[in-house]
Amino acid sequence: MTKTKLTSDSLHNKNCFLYLRNLKLTDTVLVHFSPSLANKLKNIRAQSEYNCNFAYADVYTDFFTEVEGNIEAIYDKPRSESLLKTDAKVNDYDDFVFSVYHNDNTILEETFKAIKAIPLNHTLTDTEIQKSISSALADKGNKVNKRTLSPAEAGSMLGRFTAMIADDFKPQHTTSLATVRKYNYISKAPQFYPQEYRFGTQAQRAQGIERVSPFFERWLQVKHERANDKSKILHIYFNNLGLDRTDTEGKKERALTKALHKLEDNHPNIVVITLPADKGLMSGTQYRKTKDRISAIAIYDEFLKIAQQNPDAESEVRDFYISDKARQLIFRDEFDNYNDIEEKKQLEQLLKNSFKALGFENKSLLSSAQRQALWFHFIKFELTNHVIQKLQPESINFSCKDAIDRGGVSSAYFNLLKSFKTDTPMNREEFECALHAAPAMVKARGMNHHLKTLWNAVDAYINAHYEDLQNNKDKAWLIEWRDYNCPHSRIHDLLDLRVEQSIRELLAAKSNHKNNHYSDETAIDVSLRILEQIRLQKNMGCSGKRLLLEAAVRTTGVTLNPDTANLKTYEVLADKLAIHSPTLQKLAGIMKMLAGIILYPLSLGHSKAWINSGIATYKAGVESSQRKEIQHAMKEKLHSLKENSDPEESIETDAQAFH
Repeated sequence: MTKTKLTSDSLHNKNCFLYLRNLKLTDTVLVHFSPSLANKLKNIRAQSEYNCNFAYADVYTDFFTEVEGNIEAIYDKPRSESLLKTDAKVNDYDDFVFSVYHNDNTILEETFKAIKAIPLNHTLTDTEIQKSISSALADKGNKVNKRTLSPAEAGSMLGRFTAMIADDFKPQHTTSLATVRKYNYISKAPQFYPQEYRFGTQAQRAQGIERVSPFFERWLQVKHERANDKSKILHIYFNNLGLDRTDTEGKKERALTKALHKLEDNHPNIVVITLPADKGLMSGTQYRKTKDRISAIAIYDEFLKIAQQNPDAESEVRDFYISDKARQLIFRDEFDNYNDIEEKKQLEQLLKNSFKALGFENKSLLSSAQRQALWFHFIKFELTNHVIQKLQPESINFSCKDAIDRGGVSSAYFNLLKSFKTDTPMNREEFECALHAAPAMVKARGMNHHLKTLWNAVDAYINAHYEDLQNNKDKAWLIEWRDYNCPHSRIHDLLDLRVEQSIRELLAAKSNHKNNHYSDETAIDVSLRILEQIRLQKNMGCSGKRLLLEAAVRTTGVTLNPDTANLKTYEVLADKLAIHSPTLQKLAGIMKMLAGIILYPLSLGHSKAWINSGIATYKAGVESSQRKEIQHAMKEKLHSLKENSDPEESIETDAQAFH
């Protein structure tokens, strides 16, 4: 039987099934719904398994449209009546509202299962992950859901433009489903960590007027009612929408951000903290700028001014806001007192921590890329962690519009570094899920250009902690992730770095080969020759630097940690090099020989064909190189013939030279 191709509509349909099944809908609550919606939800509740022909996404949108639009009649009034009667049904109403956000539906994990082969197997020469996932989830054929957008439609240019200009902007009504984020380091930790929720912005436009979702306001009320300590901050909303931008989209984000800030006025149990995530110092082009130089002192001073919300800060787009209420709770001293001096002291320490974490503490000059990495680390980890530690909330969220790109990198980076400080560091699969599952779920694609901004910070972090990461089997994967996700504009510098690091690692392995689990010095010598050839080709300006970087990274890997699967991938890479350019055939040949040498003892001699293939490819490369040298020499002589007054003498000299 032919397996039906997965589409964004079918994936979204199943996610809606999982979401709706996890709503706490008792008959006490359902009686207030329209008969049509109530019957559909009862039908879903009675289903023992997913039905691919049932339009769950249409029901999902109907649910939000009806219930949010009639929240007073469906929730407020009946709850108040039950409260007056001291009726236990109050819990039914509150459980229902709470489950709208605390919906443990595993949709991120289920979505990632459908696309994980793409990010986990991604190499430097592959199509960008964002586009590969989009292709994998493209809608084809008839949609199951007829009245609601699929993620592919929501993520299309038309879908995004319509969402930006529409008078009604309510992303949670369509594809931005709420769920809980889960990380292994938290589930295995002895101490308490706040519950992280994944949901899109809770700011809306309703008939052109900005407001906060009525559901979210009631969810906050339920949290407040159930809290033992009602003076405590129960939830931190980290907002990644813009605040200072003046373009059309920026103005709309600013209005949504201001609506979110007003939550603190009506709900004592929440703080809304707006932090920069795009434009200004977080501009998507900053990671490319590695050659300019900026005073580290000037960077420090500017960062401090922005964090203090000092109007003298030079950056026009800051997108940074912490209310006075929140500051007085966060920046308290050991005696539980707040003042401006203490706030500055704590911010300065967080900035110093950031410089140290990225290895910049002794640098007097930084590039724009390094400045952005520093700002990213300060915002996404040091300050965020400090706020959480000080307020100790029950829950948090990182949200932009859909919590998939700006909010996605905020969550991924924070939890990555937080986990690295525990005995259960995040693994590669968890990290890729944190990055790409939500964009696939909401917009049928992988993470967009914000992946490169994240990459820039991760690169700086790795360079500062390379030895520790390299020598930790549970963290070394991050280096490989950095290498295989390198933006094209940064290949040149990373190639230089990785060749030098690889040579050092191989020389160290050679000197200590007796203590190494793999002690074939011949393979190490061949690997060193390969790396020298890569460096030579790079210095000669050879095209295909992404292939060269992958070759440098994989050469060290297959030599020091050989296995059959990696060796086969290595041979495929060698073929790509040979096809890419005749000048790389010698390199490809040596790589094939290395694979054969390493595999020889593992395959009981059956890898001899790889060695022979490598020799043949190498010879072809030598012949190609010689042909190019002859062609170059002939061109030079032809040029001299045109200028030489005695052509006969020139031809005779030329013939003697070639003999």
